[in-house]
Amino acid sequence: MSKHSQQTINEQVIRRINNVNGQLSGIVRMIERGDDCVSVLVQFKAAKSGIGRALSLFLKENMKQCVGAEKMSEKKEKDLEKMLDELAK
Repeated sequence: MSKHSQQTINEQVIRRINNVNGQLSGIVRMIERGDDCVSVLVQFKAAKSGIGRALSLFLKENMKQCVGAEKMSEKKEKDLEKMLDELAK
């Protein structure tokens, strides 16, 4: 992976994390205001999903370094990607 594409991926991951930070701040305000539980729960779920997507993107793009995927067969690499997708849900 080129340094430029890695930087772009990192920027995407950071942007997703910043979005989740904003969601979490919103959840705090909702709890402080006493908003209804269902609305708060929906926002928690959205934040959880957002961090899962950031993690999945980070791992997919860095898996060769993280887990030595350059030595994996194509099938094993696809299996790992499926597992990462499940983790992000």
